[in-house]
Amino acid sequence: LPLPDRPENVGKGIDLNRILPSSLAGWKTLPMPSANELKAFIATERAKIGRPSARKNFTPIWDFGPNAPAVNALYLLDAATVFPSADKLFWNTLVSPLIITCDEGDGAVLPLRIEGKVQPAPQSDAEREAIERENAQRERNLKQERERSEIIRKAHDDFDAAQEDMRQALLRQDELRKQAKTATDPDERNALARELVKAFEADGKARLRQYAARSVFEPDCALEPIEFAAIVKRLYARDRLSA
Repeated sequence: LPLPDRPENVGKGIDLNRILPSSLAGWKTLPMPSANELKAFIATERAKIGRPSARKNFTPIWDFGPNAPAVNALYLLDAATVFPSADKLFWNTLVSPLIITCDEGDGAVLPLRIEGKVQPAPQSDAEREAIERENAQRERNLKQERERSEIIRKAHDDFDAAQEDMRQALLRQDELRKQAKTATDPDERNALARELVKAFEADGKARLRQYAARSVFEPDCALEPIEFAAIVKRLYARDRLSA
């Protein structure tokens, strides 16, 4: 954005070279919210303040989460407006500037020193190693949670697919039973019986898949495979004879 000339009587300016690091190697990243997202957030936070007079010193805080910095959302909105192509912020500690580097240029947003967001610099190698171990463990925990969530999601998909296969198998059984009631030719009845057996097998396989999937997200509700196999065999024999 175009800026006016700097007045001569305002004293010494800020040395950005002391704020912007020469290298971002080893720095962590945070997602940069969009200007629209920040505007909606600020409006929501402002609406929580009942009296208009209390909004004079209103400071909406954009908190990036536990063990991450928090910033003034108004300043972050300015940054998102000036740097629209920025999709991430670089940060090093809870009290160091958050750095923006993108097509429009480089910038920085200073974090807020609020309760729970003040992180003193490690005083020793042991403290730094402890922080690194804690961060590594946190990453492992997050990875395990993501993997577990993916397993459960896949189990739900498998459950739904098996339920649909079971429904189709039951419809097929009903259709074959109706045909068997009117069939008089022995060869035709035998062919229908074979098709009905296939429908029973498809039904049994779908039920086994459904219970296997359900055991992932509801372990106590799943039948043991051997118990279910016995049920399937009984249904199979009974329905095959009735066909």
